[in-house]
Amino acid sequence: MKDNITILQLPENRFNEICGMETVNSSIRRKNLADGCEICVIADFDGIIIGEINIMFMNDVIPAAVIPNKRAYLYGYHVKEELRGFGVGRLLLWEAIRICVMRGYSEQTIAAEKGNDGIKLLYEKAGFMPFLENCTENIDGREIAFDLYIRTSIRGKINE
Repeated sequence: MKDNITILQLPENRFNEICGMETVNSSIRRKNLADGCEICVIADFDGIIIGEINIMFMNDVIPAAVIPNKRAYLYGYHVKEELRGFGVGRLLLWEAIRICVMRGYSEQTIAAEKGNDGIKLLYEKAGFMPFLENCTENIDGREIAFDLYIRTSIRGKINE
């Protein structure tokens, strides 16, 4: 299966296909992507988007998550449920980290919702460590509780 997966930056003409948009205002998101404030990385399997991760270079909601030209925030990390466990998420995460490092961002942060121990394990294997605990964010009238993890360029290897 991995041979048929392509990891790439989202082309503008495929914006409406991305998986995790249910919690994001699409007009703001489209503007941020066009302005370069964000990048969306997708996993494409035979022409179908099966996963995504987003890189945010500016963030007012969680100030500790982003430091311009140093720390980027990874969010909207999603793999279609029926395709989890095949390494797609790992490929997306490492590509996002690679892009950050190539752009000079030596640190990355990412959120893990409370109770999602599987994702925390994946983050830790990629070199992320707990950073801020018990954060909350209101998304569409729903309060989400999460912990923020951080990865510095000295933790984990890009090609693990």
